Amino acid sequence: MIEPPILSLRDLHFGYDTAGPDTLCGLSLDIPAGATTVVLGANGVGKTTLLHVILGLLTPQSGEVQIAGRRQTDRTRRESSRLVAMVPHNEHIPFDFSVLEYVLMGRSPHIATLGMPSRADCEIAVESIEALRLQHLSHRPVPALSGGERQLVTLARALAQRAPILLLDEPTAHLDLGNTMRLLDVIDGLADQGNTVIFTSHDPSVAALVAHNVVLIRDGRVLDAGSMESVFTSEHLTRTYGVPVRVATVEGLPVVLPGRLP
Repeated sequence: MIEPPILSLRDLHFGYDTAGPDTLCGLSLDIPAGATTVVLGANGVGKTTLLHVILGLLTPQSGEVQIAGRRQTDRTRRESSRLVAMVPHNEHIPFDFSVLEYVLMGRSPHIATLGMPSRADCEIAVESIEALRLQHLSHRPVPALSGGERQLVTLARALAQRAPILLLDEPTAHLDLGNTMRLLDVIDGLADQGNTVIFTSHDPSVAALVAHNVVLIRDGRVLDAGSMESVFTSEHLTRTYGVPVRVATVEGLPVVLPGRLP
């Protein structure tokens, strides 16, 4: 029996400027539950916009988003936040929240309006910090952190939300090699626990380390979508990025190289 997709997008159209071309142009896509899916494409093709539409931050001019078999527009903001969490590429934090205070904000969808975090909420926030080995930063103000540390703290906040669907926009962009591997380990663990992870990336080789499925986007449309084995090929990536790309295998893992190399 085939499992229904946890996320279905149908004929999405979205444009920031009514006088200009659409950023998403009739995009349709199914995302399987309990797996990690990477969205790849060149700059400006609509990857971040797609995540914002899934999250509900942007409303498409036409088309439909269904999450767990129900239209996104039929849910309240609180209900949606219990289902979907997001780690943005950059997030401006205007106040000097400590890391613990900031991560605790991830519990907001589970706390009554004007209510206070419970002991269980605080424990979940601490567990999320520990999952990324950030406990030494718990009482540091978030604005004082490095870009890489802040990215991991933002992920910890999303983990504290305990949503079954996690969206990550360029999650490794500010990370060094060690922290990149730490983040990829967390993504692996989330998928092992049955969560659905969707992330965008500029680095196909990094994406190949954890992704089960690939979505290739160009000009606001899905070019190809499917398993790593079927989609992550030289031909498909060359068509996506518009430059020669070669996929080689190193110790059993796919690695992306410029196509002109011998």
